[in-house]
Amino acid sequence: MLLEIPEKKILHEGFIQVKRFPACTYPFFLTLLFLWQQTVFAQFTDEESEFYIQKGIIPFIDPQQDGDYPKGIYLVPHDLTVDSGKVMTIMPGSTILFKKDTKIIVKGKLVFKGNESQRILLRKLNHDLYYNPFPPDIEIPWDGIYVHDGGELEARYTHICDSKYGLSANRNASIFLLDSVLFLNNKYHNATLGSKDLSFEDNRLCFYNLAENKPEPLPMVYIDTVKLPQYIMTPSPTVQPQTAIEAEKKPPISESKVHLRVTSGSIAIIGIIMGAGSYYINDTYYKKYDRMRTPGVFNPEEVRRYETFAKVGMAGTISGAALTAIGLSGLTLTLLF
Repeated sequence: MLLEIPEKKILHEGFIQVKRFPACTYPFFLTLLFLWQQTVFAQFTDEESEFYIQKGIIPFIDPQQDGDYPKGIYLVPHDLTVDSGKVMTIMPGSTILFKKDTKIIVKGKLVFKGNESQRILLRKLNHDLYYNPFPPDIEIPWDGIYVHDGGELEARYTHICDSKYGLSANRNASIFLLDSVLFLNNKYHNATLGSKDLSFEDNRLCFYNLAENKPEPLPMVYIDTVKLPQYIMTPSPTVQPQTAIEAEKKPPISESKVHLRVTSGSIAIIGIIMGAGSYYINDTYYKKYDRMRTPGVFNPEEVRRYETFAKVGMAGTISGAALTAIGLSGLTLTLLF
C-alpha cells in the first residue's frame, strides 16, 4: 500500500473533512529516490563501456552469453550466465579480465579453447584499469567459475589467476575437463568438485577429466617457470575500438533511447521533489488547521484558509507519487529493453 489514509475526524459543523498523510509518507519518497539511484548507478553505463572499448577491452554487456568469441581482451563487468542449451567458446590467445566479485555461472557449456602457443588467461582487472579506480591497498579478486548440475566445462591451455574460488563444479556436472590448466594466486581454492578439493598446486599444469560422473584424473606436471611471466602478465591492448564493437555484437544505444531515459529520470525526480514538498505543505497546514478548530480560538476564515492549503498539499503529494511511479517505470523499461 503506497499511501495510508487515517480515520476521518469529526469537524465543526459546515466544514469538509480533511485527510492528513501519515508521518511515514516522507520516508517513502526517500526510499523511492534511493531505489531509483540504485537502478541507475548499478548499471554498467554506456560511458563506462566506451571507456574500456577505447582501451581495446571488450566488455560482456549482456549478463547471458553464448557464441564464439575470437582472440581479444574481454571484460566481465558483472555476473555472466551460460544458460542451459547454450555454448560459449573463447578462442586461443584471449584474455578475460574480471571486475571485483564477478563470476561466470555455467548451466550450458563453456569452452576455453587455448593451445600451447596461444594460451587463454583469466585474471582480475588491475586497480588502475577501473573506470572508478580502487585504492591499491584494497583486494579486488573475482569470484570464480561455477559449473551447475548438467553444466559442461572444457578448459585447455588456460591460466586461472587472482580469483577467490577458481573452478567449482557440482558433482553432477556432465563434463569437467581440464587439459594443461594452470592456477595462480587463487585465494581459497584452485578447483573443487562437489565437496572435494582437487588440490591443484600453483604454477603446475593440471589435467583432469570428469565425464558422466566417472573421474579419471591424470598426473600433474611442472610448467617451465622460465616462460611463466609471459603467460600471466596483462597483455597490452591490441583490439581496436571498431573491432571491439563488432565482436560484442551489441548495437550502440540509440539517441531516442537516451532521450527517453533522460525524460523518464527527470519525471521521476520532479515527482519526488513535488511529492516531498507537497507532503510538507499538507503536514504544516493540517496542524495549523487542527489548532484553529480548538474551542476558544476557532476562526472560520483561518480554518477555511488552512483547510485549502492542506488539500493542495494532499493533491500535490498524490500527483508527485504518480509522477514518480511513471518516471521510474519508464526508466526501468528503457534500461531493460
